[in-house]
Amino acid sequence: MLTALPGAERRERRTRACLAAIPDTSISGRRVARELTALIERRGKSRMIVSDNGTELTSNAILKWCAKHKVGWHYIAPGKPMQNGFVESFSGRMRDEFLNETLFRHLAHARGLIAA
Repeated sequence: MLTALPGAERRERRTRACLAAIPDTSISGRRVARELTALIERRGKSRMIVSDNGTELTSNAILKWCAKHKVGWHYIAPGKPMQNGFVESFSGRMRDEFLNETLFRHLAHARGLIAA
């Protein structure tokens, strides 16, 4: 089963573009750190990342990544998704208009469609 992963989409505040969407059945903090490193190589480094308190985003891997790359990380208050409203809105629309409406044959199929 494929799931819409909370926080797996990263939106850039200045352009409001989705910089990374990671379709998978689950995601670890290490995977998030690898994806963020790849994103920095492509787009440059942000001074601050804002996210929810998902397990993959509060892991030791993320804390180490922040220290290594000198990137600040701000967690929104638990139960206050509107503190990160752009991401919450994007995640909801992606889930409602794409993920819930598409029958994926396998994970590679989902990755291909989302990358398109």
